[in-house]
Amino acid sequence: MSDPLASVVVCYFNRAREAGRNLRSLFAMEARDFELVLVDDGSTDGTAEALAALCDEHPGVPATIVRNSENRGVSSARNV
Repeated sequence: MSDPLASVVVCYFNRAREAGRNLRSLFAMEARDFELVLVDDGSTDGTAEALAALCDEHPGVPATIVRNSENRGVSSARNV
């Protein structure tokens, strides 16, 4: 597999219930030349687990989940 054309970085903080809506939108895209970098910014509501479950449902899209041990804010999360 060649390097992806783009990286899509999406940051979450305590969004376990809402994560599915935007990820399903990304998974449904016809263009597949991208990778997902999902950053859980220190959530305490199971966001990381929800993200992992959603990614498991769509193994055809390369995704990496990064988890901060504490909330650092969206700018810091994007820079991770």
